Amino acid sequence: MNIPSSTQIADWYARNSHRLTGGGLWLKGGEPNTMPAELFAGAKVRLLIARLSTYRDVATSMTHGLLSQIAREVEGAFVDFAYLPPPRDYPLMRDAGIPLWLGTGTKQPPAAFDILGISNSIVLELLNLPDLLLGSGIPLAKSERMSRPDVPLVILGGANSPTASILGGDPGLVDAVIVGEAENALKQLLELVKRGKAEGWPKERILAECHGKVDGFHEPDRRCPVKKAIIANLDAVRTLEDGPVWYDEESLGVGNLQISSGCPCFCSFCEESWTQKPYRERSLPKLLAAAEAAKARQGLEEINLFSFNFNFHSDLYRLTFELSRRVGRVGFKSQRFDLLSQDPRLMAVERRIGKLSLTCGMEGISERLRRYLHKNLTERQVLDSCKAIFAAHARELKIFLIATGLEEDDDLEEFDAFVSKLLDLKRVRSPGTRLIFSLAPLFNPPHTPLQFAPCPAADLDNLERCLRAIERVCAVHKAEHRRSGEPHETWLMQLLAFADRRLTPALVRSSCEARFVFYGSAPEEVCERWRGYLRDLNLSESDFFAEKPADTAFPWDDIDVGVRKQFLWEEYERAREFEEEDYCLGKPNRAGRCLACGACPDETHIRHLTSHRAASPFIMDDLDAVLDRRKNPQIIRVLVRVEPEGRLLPTKFVATALARALMLAVPEL
Repeated sequence: MNIPSSTQIADWYARNSHRLTGGGLWLKGGEPNTMPAELFAGAKVRLLIARLSTYRDVATSMTHGLLSQIAREVEGAFVDFAYLPPPRDYPLMRDAGIPLWLGTGTKQPPAAFDILGISNSIVLELLNLPDLLLGSGIPLAKSERMSRPDVPLVILGGANSPTASILGGDPGLVDAVIVGEAENALKQLLELVKRGKAEGWPKERILAECHGKVDGFHEPDRRCPVKKAIIANLDAVRTLEDGPVWYDEESLGVGNLQISSGCPCFCSFCEESWTQKPYRERSLPKLLAAAEAAKARQGLEEINLFSFNFNFHSDLYRLTFELSRRVGRVGFKSQRFDLLSQDPRLMAVERRIGKLSLTCGMEGISERLRRYLHKNLTERQVLDSCKAIFAAHARELKIFLIATGLEEDDDLEEFDAFVSKLLDLKRVRSPGTRLIFSLAPLFNPPHTPLQFAPCPAADLDNLERCLRAIERVCAVHKAEHRRSGEPHETWLMQLLAFADRRLTPALVRSSCEARFVFYGSAPEEVCERWRGYLRDLNLSESDFFAEKPADTAFPWDDIDVGVRKQFLWEEYERAREFEEEDYCLGKPNRAGRCLACGACPDETHIRHLTSHRAASPFIMDDLDAVLDRRKNPQIIRVLVRVEPEGRLLPTKFVATALARALMLAVPEL
């Protein structure tokens, strides 16, 4: 591929932006809190952070911004961003010879950077990797990349990094993977690459030096054990404070505040719970300081609490109160039914702050299936939580369900009775609340107890029958329901997650020959194509989907995410018997108990979790007084001139940028 220069790319963009999606705003660059392109030339190490998803997907997450913030703390580092082109723009760029990945701020191609850092959030995004590399002038073969100084190092990280075993075979699609949390690992990588570049090291030496010096560093084509990178003390690192202000209507003025990391629960199907243990919290003073900084630097009017389960945080009530004094709105994401049933006061707080749309996970349709999924959740707890939700007259309640493929008549009868009770509660307490059941097929992730289980997607007909049976129960009761995933997509996701180096060539064929690009869904013909790839390689679905014994050598066994493999097997044995252990975190009415999963770094952390207690709630009148003061805001009218090059910017962007400028100039705001 003949790679154009940044000048040629910028000229192409100027002439063709009107043909691109949304007037090409996603490729415009120059967002507040990004680095000026003028700094590129003098940088000592240059990082292009690339996503396998679109600008719009990135704008609503915190990953890109946090990675940029981390990298900018390294002296001499320059950071730019690249995204998957939208469906309409992908062929336009390819036909014009424009790199599919390029720095939006600098218009530089990947070859101008020292590191192409790929952030991979879900396994299906890997379907996009080979063609994005090839269409950006990056050779697919690691051996060729190593021999060419004009090609950057290709490093992959992100939430899916522990599940990227498919990248280990020929041709070697990435040079290395960083598994775990990036706050220290990314800085370590940049410092080593900066030193290697200054001293003229070949790429092979840079990679060799990274082993043992960059936390979580792993070369997929080499069988060497690695322990995930982890931040034991969250107070020692910054959460996102000065992320880019994206040109995206939905994300403008809304920020994420990471209050905790990891999860103390043992849900057998949840990869995040197992790969990101142990549970850790940021302290209240650190969170408030970060919130004030983020509010000013990003022009925020709303802050969402970012956590796997925000209900767990020991200072949740005080944090909610203090944030309500500082920003216009405080947002919560999905929450646990069991915690809400133990503390129904939380719903009164959520109603006061305007949180009227809730999402909760029930998962299994019966107590038997919830034990298989290790939810530690009874029907009584679900109904008690819903009483509190309906008493608060929530606008909407979405309940997540999982079709396991194990549903029997007794489970369906229990679910039928449950739906009847739930709708009766709603009619009496809050008939206006919109109730939605969101249903998805079960996916068995690596690094979880269900890695040993037979995969439901192995029998698509049975999985479809189970989905339809659950949907029929909802339909009989006229309960709103929808699918959030299809069996064939789960089949493909399962195959990619369990794939090893034997399937790397199939990934290349899917992307570079069939030219399939994943934009959030995959049609059935893609799955049929992958069945053909399996046949061509003399492999079968059973090689990946069948039940596995305790001594199975998984392709990801060289990645230590902290939890003992034997513990995962013991949890699977319990699941097979539809039994479960409670999770280790202390609860209001009892101390927790360590189950020796292996994730905690020391006895001090274990004691902290087992003795965990939530702080008492504030006096509600105090919160009401804070919220009442907002009812009569002082309105200041400002005349703003938008230059011609900003004519396509969302109006809300102008307002957010102005709010940012005012808060930076007048900190007391």
